[in-house]
Amino acid sequence: MFATAALYARRNWMRSKKLIVMLCLVFLTACNSQGKAVETEYQLGRNYHCFLASIQDDVVFYKDEAIGESGEFENAGLYAQRVEKGSYGTDTLLCVNFFSCPNFYNDQIFYIDTSWNISCVDIETLSVSQILAFNYDVTNLLIINDFMYFTVENEEQQYDLYEVDLHTNDSILLTENVNWVYLYNYRDNIAVVSLEQEKVMIYSRKENQWSYYSFEDELMHLFDDDICLCLKTDGTLYFCTLDGEFVKELARINNIRHVIADEENITITTVDGSGYISVYSYSREEDELQMVGSPDYLPQIHTEEYLICFSEAGSYEVQLLEKSTKKREAFAMH
Repeated sequence: MFATAALYARRNWMRSKKLIVMLCLVFLTACNSQGKAVETEYQLGRNYHCFLASIQDDVVFYKDEAIGESGEFENAGLYAQRVEKGSYGTDTLLCVNFFSCPNFYNDQIFYIDTSWNISCVDIETLSVSQILAFNYDVTNLLIINDFMYFTVENEEQQYDLYEVDLHTNDSILLTENVNWVYLYNYRDNIAVVSLEQEKVMIYSRKENQWSYYSFEDELMHLFDDDICLCLKTDGTLYFCTLDGEFVKELARINNIRHVIADEENITITTVDGSGYISVYSYSREEDELQMVGSPDYLPQIHTEEYLICFSEAGSYEVQLLEKSTKKREAFAMH
């Protein structure tokens, strides 16, 4: 039902069996946040939750090469660069220990660092602090309002879901043995996929309970209006309710690689046998599907005007595709 990602192939099985959590005593004020899209696999998560990049107020935060702590070039730099029509601002290097999952909170970006722990960088001062450290790998991270959710490998080589209150730094183990790839913001509640990948689990903080939903086909996205987007093995994309009741068919499209979605728009990426990429955009309000372009790299972020696409080979080259003109431009390359 759900694809798995190969981004985190490295694992350290020789670490201590005791999980140690070290919380920095940092006072953080309330702020709404957004996260953002899984690298090359099917996405289950509200844009803008992504492993490689994120966007906030027309500023793209992305991973690329930088001179790391070792003094050598490494794919561990987190950069910021403004997107403006016809021109792009100067890029700024924020930190050199970035691995994945940038999440915004106040004037900080929380992320998984190159030690597989959780760090944050202050956007104004560029100061970097380690927030959480473990004896096992942190594999995914998503901030929803004032709570941080993350998956951590356990001693059975499976993954547990934790919650941290960013006001008080209190942490709790929410549930064990989940699929680490998928963290999802559903109506400001955390949703995950079960280890066996046969159901979606939604946790209500208000009611302190889990709800469980199963789908016959692969779930591509959950919308806040209780509508889901699913994919059949024959390439048929369709909408259904959380309870699995069919609503309507979107389209039948071959070679779907992944889907990026928000409440209004859906971006569908296909890759054929020759590696040719085609991208379609669907408006839920207008019920209209359009072919918007053929970028060189896979889209990871969509905005109203742009697709932001990332290379996966070597350095993380970034390409912008303007939807209205289908024009492609190299956005960042170090």
